[in-house]
Amino acid sequence: MPEKGLYHIRQQKSHCAEIRAEKVTLKVQNDAIKKDIERLQNDQEYLEKVAREDHGMLKKNEMIFDFSRKEKEKK
Repeated sequence: MPEKGLYHIRQQKSHCAEIRAEKVTLKVQNDAIKKDIERLQNDQEYLEKVAREDHGMLKKNEMIFDFSRKEKEKK
């Protein structure tokens, strides 16, 4: 049977190596997400930082003043 030849075995080994590498990458990403969840649940300062910077949230009675210069509109 041709599908059981040496070429097929090499392909399968190569595919296995790719899957193992992807598994390592996913584990690293998963660990980083777990750490982030832990910080969000237990670190109030980090939670506030994320809420402000990533989601634009404000405390009650807070206002944002934007003093950045905007580019002139091109005609």
